[in-house]
Amino acid sequence: MRTSTAAFMAGITAGSILIGGLTLYLGASMSDTATAESAGTSESFVMSGITSDVTREPAPTAPADPSMAPAPVAPPIPVALDPMSAAYNPFLEPSDPAYVTEAEMTTWYALQDVIRQCMTEQGLEFLDFDWRLNESPQPPRQEFAEREAWLQAMYGANRLNPSSDWRESGCSGYGLHITGDTVH
Repeated sequence: MRTSTAAFMAGITAGSILIGGLTLYLGASMSDTATAESAGTSESFVMSGITSDVTREPAPTAPADPSMAPAPVAPPIPVALDPMSAAYNPFLEPSDPAYVTEAEMTTWYALQDVIRQCMTEQGLEFLDFDWRLNESPQPPRQEFAEREAWLQAMYGANRLNPSSDWRESGCSGYGLHITGDTVH
């Protein structure tokens, strides 16, 4: 046990001397540099005998061959057209697949008017809504029975397995039939 303790202490002493020597060496290097800078030779590297082997090369110039020139940088995309921007609206950008033309919007509003009239005739409320904002025409906070009656009037009795016959598809089927809308 004494041998391992002695070896441990010797290791700590050697490490302290090594670290202390390194501190003294760095201190001497810093003082030499400070002296050299104050003497007006700040561009030379004075570090206790350490010299730099690095040679400075001139900055590269433009290539003579046009095929080697870098590609031109595209101008930045305006924020309103950047799909990653919060201000981007895909429904207003004609190049976006989600863009809706004026004719489609007119057809959609006509369809909503027919559905609203049908739902009102059945004594149910049909709210104004904007589908682009993920709103719903169904009134919020309805009881279960009210919600089921509203959904049945809107989509028909078999809304989970809709029929291709518009007569069985509630007010939405009636609206599609009246407007001739096959898209929505």
